[in-house]
This record gives sequence, structure tokens and C-alpha cells, in this order.
Amino acid sequence: MEWGVGHSGNYSWRCLTSFELLLVKIRELRTADELHSLANEWDKLLGARGEDVLASNFLWASTWWAHLGRNRELRVLIAEESNQIVGIAPLCAQTIYRKNLAPVKVRCFIGDGLSDYGCILAGDDRDGICAAFLGHLQKKRDWHELRLHNIPDTTGDFERLCRAGARLGFLINPDALESRRCFFIRTEGTFSDYSKSLGRNLRHDVEKRQRRLNEAGGFEIKFTQDIPFSTFLDAITSIHSKRQADVGRRSFFQLEEEGALVREILSAYHQRGWVSYVAMAIDDQIAAYRLGFQYGGVVYDWNTGFDPRYNNFSVGKVLLHEWLRDLFRRPDVKEFNFMRGESDFKKLFAGEFRLNRDFCVRHPRSLYAKGINLAETIWRAAATRGRKNAEPSEKATLLDEQVRWPAMK
Repeated sequence: MEWGVGHSGNYSWRCLTSFELLLVKIRELRTADELHSLANEWDKLLGARGEDVLASNFLWASTWWAHLGRNRELRVLIAEESNQIVGIAPLCAQTIYRKNLAPVKVRCFIGDGLSDYGCILAGDDRDGICAAFLGHLQKKRDWHELRLHNIPDTTGDFERLCRAGARLGFLINPDALESRRCFFIRTEGTFSDYSKSLGRNLRHDVEKRQRRLNEAGGFEIKFTQDIPFSTFLDAITSIHSKRQADVGRRSFFQLEEEGALVREILSAYHQRGWVSYVAMAIDDQIAAYRLGFQYGGVVYDWNTGFDPRYNNFSVGKVLLHEWLRDLFRRPDVKEFNFMRGESDFKKLFAGEFRLNRDFCVRHPRSLYAKGINLAETIWRAAATRGRKNAEPSEKATLLDEQVRWPAMK
């Protein structure tokens, strides 16, 4: 990503007037007690879609902070108008190191990394509130980079932040900012029509895998109402750990802090009726699962896993096919959402997508941030000259060095 490129497109450089900024008062919360003081007001500002709620509600933010807030500092921004809370920017601060040398102070969403979505909470005047938050940050000198990842396009806040940021003098190149596709399937038609829209190879492969499973002894599909939640959670903890070990990784269930967070959130969401899951049982044991959330008529597909012993049967593909068949029959579900991630597997089943956008800028007045910009510009120029002058045998080494350079995301 290029930094400090300037504005482009329709983003003007007009400064916000004092009147525009003073309509909303911003204050900053820095302690866990102050965070919990917002418990009654926080969720009133949530949007209507699951993208706005599942990773931005107070339960999620406060629980994430309790488990993973170590080595970070709270910097939650509160927008108030006439002594009423009209907006919340759930931010935290952390220091990262470039090349293990240069410390960079970053502001990001609470939950960044684990969350599929990041949202600003606001009432009616989202334009004014986004501008007020950036106006407040512009005056602060205790940060270098603002990294707001995975803002759903459905909120429109990415565009609002770009417009306000350009007017305030932030160094923005909107065309270069990262975006991620979130694939989804509309389930309001019939499964038969949907199935016909799938590629012939996929349909034939699912049928072949189903035959192989039946020839090997059969399988059973079980849904949320068929498996007690505690039984399901214990089973997927084991399966996910086995599957991740099979590909050389550790499951988040095996990590103390992440595992505790996931279990606590899943249990709380289950009590709220937000958890939805499906499993394939072979010999009365769960062999594969898909775990997600249901909110606002949408099923969000969050995590999946299977026992490595059944890898040759493509149990994950068969299980998803059968889950979709069931969802198309349900009048309370209008959409199946894969959430973030652009795997080829998702593209086999879905053609439509929405975008998550990253709003990432550096402080417009920080000499330190400008120094980082300058250093990166010099490095890129040197790397470009090196590639042009390098012998063919040397080019691979230069490219490897470029890949290892910390990504500006």
C-alpha cells in the first residue's frame, strides 16, 4: 500500500469549519471501568445487520479486551451532542516495530485481527460523527498510524472517512486501500434452482463424494437442534485442533487467551440464540462441522473443520452442500454469508460478494510519521533500481526481501 500519495477521485481538500467540528464533542476513554460504563448505551447505536453487530456489540468488545487487551491501551472515542452519546469509535492503541527497530504507534479497532468486521457505532448523522472522530485524532500527537480494518461496505463509513480525512488533510490514496470480498448466497429461491447454477464439476463431485461416504458405511447430517451446544463445543475443539495440527498450525482453541475468548463468546451468543451450526456424524461421532451465527435472517459461516481421517471424502464440501439445502427450506433465512476470506472453495458455491474495506492513514502532522513515509519512499526507490540492475539470478533474492518487508496494511 502506498502512503502519503494525496487525494484522488472525488475527495476534496477543503478543511472542515469550526462549526462543523464543534457540533459534536469528543471525549476519550482509557480504562476498563470507563469502558464498562458504556454497557447500557453501546448496543443502542448498533446497526441492523449482522456485520454491524456480531463483532461490534458491547459483549464482544469488552470480552475481547478482557482476554486480549494485554500490551494494548484503550482509546475509545465517545461522540456526544447535547449530552447524549451519538457515536462510539471502539479503538485501542498498540506499538509495533518495523524491522524490529522503529516503533510505530497504531490506533485500531478493538478486536482487530480476530474480528471479521470493524465498525464505528453512530446514530443518524454518520457523516458528522466520522468527521468529528477524525478531527479529534488530528489534534492528538500520541499516534502515527490509524488502521481501521474490515469496515463493511454496507455501512458506507469507508467513504465517509475518506471524504472527511481528505478535508482534514490526512494523506489518503483511496484507490490503494485494501479491500476484501465477503461472498454470500441468497437463499430466498429454491435449492434446485441454486444447485443448477453451480458448476457441473462441483455438482458431480458432491454426488461422487456422497456415494463414497454411503459405500463406506453412511453418514448423518445433524443441525443445531440435534446436538447439545456443550457436546458440540467439546467435539469441535478436538476436531479443529487435529485439523490445524495436520497442516502445521495450532488451533486457537489450544491458545489460552484466544481459546478462552472464543468459548466465552460462543456460550454467550448461544444463550442469545445467535449460534447456528451443522455437523456430519460418522459412526455416531462428529467427523466435520460448520459453525456460524444467525442474525437478521442471515446465517454467517464463521469456522469449519473436519477430522483429517476423512480428508479423501471431501466431507467439508458435502456438509456445506447439505447445510445449504436445509437453509433454502427455512423461511427465517434469506442469506448465507461466508464472511471475510476469498478462498477458491467459497467461490465454488457463491458468485456474489460485498466488500470489507481498510481505512489506513498516517498522522498528517507527525514528523515521525512523515519520516517513516520518507524512509519507505527511499527504500522503494532503491529496491526498484536494484531490480532493474540485478542479474537474473539476483532478482529472486530482491523479491524475497520485498516480500519480507512489513506490509503496510
